[in-house]
Amino acid sequence: MPLSYHDILDMLPTVVTPLERSESLPLLSALNRIASEPIYASFELPKTAISLRDGYAFSLKDAPIVDLSRCIHVSTGDALPLSIDAIIGYEEACVKNHALHVTQEITKGWHIKKRGEDILEEECLVHAFEPLSAYKLTALSAQGIVKIDVLKKLRIAILSIGSSLTPLGESLVENAIYNSNAISLSARVMDLGCEVCTIQTLGNTEALILQTLNELQRFTDLIITTGALSHNDGIAQLLRKNTLNNVFNEVAITPAKPSALSRLKNTLILHLPGLPLGSLLGFELLGVPLIRALQHQSTLLPRSYHHINGTPFTCKQGCVSAIPGLSDGKTFMCAPHYEAGRLNALSQCNGYVRIENQEKVLQGDTVQFIPFH
Repeated sequence: MPLSYHDILDMLPTVVTPLERSESLPLLSALNRIASEPIYASFELPKTAISLRDGYAFSLKDAPIVDLSRCIHVSTGDALPLSIDAIIGYEEACVKNHALHVTQEITKGWHIKKRGEDILEEECLVHAFEPLSAYKLTALSAQGIVKIDVLKKLRIAILSIGSSLTPLGESLVENAIYNSNAISLSARVMDLGCEVCTIQTLGNTEALILQTLNELQRFTDLIITTGALSHNDGIAQLLRKNTLNNVFNEVAITPAKPSALSRLKNTLILHLPGLPLGSLLGFELLGVPLIRALQHQSTLLPRSYHHINGTPFTCKQGCVSAIPGLSDGKTFMCAPHYEAGRLNALSQCNGYVRIENQEKVLQGDTVQFIPFH
């Protein structure tokens, strides 16, 4: 009986050994990488109170009528003396007879950024294994940090299996097709911050597949195969004989059935079907959580958003379905065709919805949209 999709997600943290290799990079080079250790502030910011307005700075003890001679003209970002505890912007100030008239609503700290309000000394700026966004770099650069330690990129090999597949750059013979799956998967792997160390195309021969997998496992963290999963094919035979150590070999998902995960020595191998849309959506359902687990991410599923479904569509009951389509930020429109063998459907889509154990999805239903990013 196939394992449920949620059984697989629960299983992954127990079978995956997250990556531990790290390297030190200049700050900008670390963008979108994953911090390998926590980073703490060495000093507070701002170091003194500063003005948040162009205006009059004064002490509230002189209010409600403050002689202008006791006010300081300040600009946004100016450091303030300790005696100053409020600022009124020029545009909101009431000045009469050489005096600033302060209303009762003005309180201590008005338009002032307090010392340490942005960053406290020893505050954790980045947690271990947290992705480094552009805005995470803001705090780090404000601390004068120029290099940080990040996880090295996962090394991933793509192995496409099929007698009709032809690598790009070679001439097509009759009934052959170019290996577009490998390019699509490689691009998505790179989207996720990983390194594609090799792309190989093989015929469907059990001995050659095993030999190649043994070579690849020596220098990769993960191998992704496509194809050769039908009953008499090479990957299916290796899984059936347990030559490849099975982690799971049947999952209740569509259109990525059959899919499997195995291990050869210390390297995990994700096996995806050869049909283009089945392979690529299988990667979204299984490959993305697997990579996130290898990258120490505590949440294996990418962020999803509640959308309103724009057109009715059907799914396979009793499993989790990935249905590709286009979102405008509020409404999801499914692709006109989403069978496993479709080649170019995803080029017109910006994400997919994940539907669980539901045969019909009606217009107006709420769906869970996951963008491709």
